[in-house]
Formats: sequence, C-alpha cells, structure tokens
Amino acid sequence: PGIFSDEMKRIFGSYYTGVIAQNLIGRYFAVNLICAIIAIVHFFAEIIYTGKPFRRFTIGLLIGILSLGLLGQYVFAPKIKAVHHAKYLGNADDRPAAGKQLSRLHAVSSIGNLISLIALVIYTWQATNPPDYTRFVSAQKFRG
Repeated sequence: PGIFSDEMKRIFGSYYTGVIAQNLIGRYFAVNLICAIIAIVHFFAEIIYTGKPFRRFTIGLLIGILSLGLLGQYVFAPKIKAVHHAKYLGNADDRPAAGKQLSRLHAVSSIGNLISLIALVIYTWQATNPPDYTRFVSAQKFRG
C-alpha cells in the first residue's frame, strides 16, 4: 500500500511505482527461495541427526512453498513485468487488454503468495510443536 499511495504516484508516476513494486517482489521471491531451501535442509538434518521419522506432509509443505516461489520468480514475475510495460508504454490499442491481463496475473500471483504464507504458518506450527515420539516407547528400551 505504501508503494501505490497517492503521494508515491504523484512523485514517481504510476509506471515507476509499478517498477519499484516489481523490484521488491523480485527480492521477496529470492528470500522465499533461500528460506525454503534452508527449511528443506533443516528438515533432512533433523531426520538424520535426531532420528525423527520422515513426515510426508511436512516435506510436501516445504516442496510446495519452494515450488510456489520458483513459479512466482521465474514464471509470473517476468510476465508481470512484460505486461506492465505494455500497459504503460505499449500501443494505445493494447493498453486496455494489458491492464486486464496485469490484474489477472497480479491476482493469481497474490493467491500463490497467500497459499505459500499459509503453508509457512502450518510448517512453523509443526516445527515448534512436534509430536511426542517417545509416547509409545516401551519401558524396556530405557535401561539404566
């Protein structure tokens, strides 16, 4: 909201506020990818070093977050950049269609970001509230 405020549009214009937003979103996707890779490495390190069981749901969440980040950075961001350029600097005949396409791409990208954020909250909850794996261990395994 700060980037697309009336003051920013007055100072920079609508085209350049969009360019600023695209640069920030590009950095967001880069941080998203780095964090997803770190989370996957952490997941496998926990399995190896602590002996926790492999949880398909958790790795599915992490791969989903990584996939959405890759999709956003390498598919949606370049398309949004091209359509944004066409909307503001393209032919006058193509501008209305580019505006509609930009709205759709932005909506789909925002929905992907929301899904990624929800998956991140679920993963964080799982990582901070692990199940008790020693609940069903027999007393004979604890020899002193």
